[in-house]
Amino acid sequence: MQRLPIRSGWLLILFASGAALGHHGVSGQFDLSVEFEITGTVTRVAWVNPHSYVYFDVSDESGATEQWRCELRAATTLRRSGWTRDMFAPGTKVTIFGSPARREDNACYTQYISFNDGPRLYRYAQLNEDQEAVGDNGPGVAAPARLANGEPNISGDWAADQRLFSHDEILRFFGRPLKPGQDNRPRLGRRVNVELTEAGQQAASERAGNAGDVSVDDEGLLLQTGSGSLNCQPRSFFRDWTFDQHPNRITQEGERITLQYGFMDTTRTIYLDMSEHPEDLKPSPVGHSIGRWEDDVLVVETTGFSAGPFPSPAPNTVRSDAYRVSERFELNEDGTMLMRSWTAEDPAYWTNSVSGQDAVRRSDIEWEPYNCDDRTNENVRN
Repeated sequence: MQRLPIRSGWLLILFASGAALGHHGVSGQFDLSVEFEITGTVTRVAWVNPHSYVYFDVSDESGATEQWRCELRAATTLRRSGWTRDMFAPGTKVTIFGSPARREDNACYTQYISFNDGPRLYRYAQLNEDQEAVGDNGPGVAAPARLANGEPNISGDWAADQRLFSHDEILRFFGRPLKPGQDNRPRLGRRVNVELTEAGQQAASERAGNAGDVSVDDEGLLLQTGSGSLNCQPRSFFRDWTFDQHPNRITQEGERITLQYGFMDTTRTIYLDMSEHPEDLKPSPVGHSIGRWEDDVLVVETTGFSAGPFPSPAPNTVRSDAYRVSERFELNEDGTMLMRSWTAEDPAYWTNSVSGQDAVRRSDIEWEPYNCDDRTNENVRN
């Protein structure tokens, strides 16, 4: 790497070689082909989901001050990793090694950060109570195996094992901006393929014909303001349960089981006192779920989904009113892991069913509301 000063102050730009050449970005927002180091004084922190931001002042040798902000991980995942809001107290000196925003002045993606000239902490660092980097502090909490009524105890807070990307993985998986139809996100499981019936093909054709224009820049790259993911809405009935590894909460109360997703505040109710769905069912994004215990397995059947992409196992998949989902929840032997398998089918539009599975562990931090506050486009230039 070649280190070149671009102004007389604290900002230093590093031009990376090799695979980093070219115009890159994380979801089209940042240019990872350029890496720099910048030092300033914290003015405030936005401790929010889906991404926190540290705001700080940078002074050059002439005494002029520029206001900067740099993106961090989600507040909930930072908290799970041992980071605290107090680390970013106003007046704290911070040095950040990161990459610049593509469409915003004085903004960056944080790779490493140090506080008051202390140790350099990686973006995904797992910290102990003294804010020292340690190994993975993932969940592993014990709880009573059964409730007083004899049912398996699935109540409590649950979270997927943390996916801690290395710097090289960030460059490899997210190092290039997207063009329409591209998806360079890491595939942590198999891709879901849905085969359509003739009616499904017709519905897909009509949907494509009604689709609006995609917002792109002069190079054909997706603009972040045109991204459907930047709307504080749930993404997937399935993946949201483990997405970004936020803690979820399950509550068992009588004939009701409530699932509160840690991502985007999705809430589902499973009715154990129903054997059939109501005839006058009002469609909703989460549908209507009825459940039953088969030995120690919770079997859930959900239907009555409203229009929209959220319930589908694959993005932009057409669905009919016949779409339904089956899930099976089961504890492992020591009760510290909750495994879920699911199957989705649509006899009217699909020729095949699709299935998947995931697992969450008892979390060592509590579930909290997501309270989405997406600041991606706060100062964007499109």
